[in-house]
Amino acid sequence: MNSEKKISWIIVNHTDIDNIKYDFIDKNQYRLKINRIKEFHNKILFKCYYENQDQQSQSLIQLNVEKIQSPPIISYVPNNQTVPIGVEVELSCQSKDERNVQWWFIPYNRPYKTIKIDNNRKYRIEINHDLIIRHPEK
Repeated sequence: MNSEKKISWIIVNHTDIDNIKYDFIDKNQYRLKINRIKEFHNKILFKCYYENQDQQSQSLIQLNVEKIQSPPIISYVPNNQTVPIGVEVELSCQSKDERNVQWWFIPYNRPYKTIKIDNNRKYRIEINHDLIIRHPEK
């Protein structure tokens, strides 16, 4: 009785096979490892094919690759301020990556309720990303 099993991996939809380097991590489980994922690996479709003497099976697996940017490093953090009610306040925050500067409000008594600040009647975010608070209240 021949109980030998065979598992193979096939790249279904990618024509430039030379750029895709992969290894089998575990010969018994036939897990596939792709070394150094790159953006061009996105949407590669793999077929895992299994067969032994009695049965065969296959499955398609698509690899999705996302480019995740690291958060910006804040180079200047504003100091706490105490101001009279109704006086306009300007807060500066600078980052090396100016595209990702955002302002968030975290209520003192409800830190779980974080609110992203957008331009509206009370708040204005300047082109240089300074936050202007109009008519602050207690």
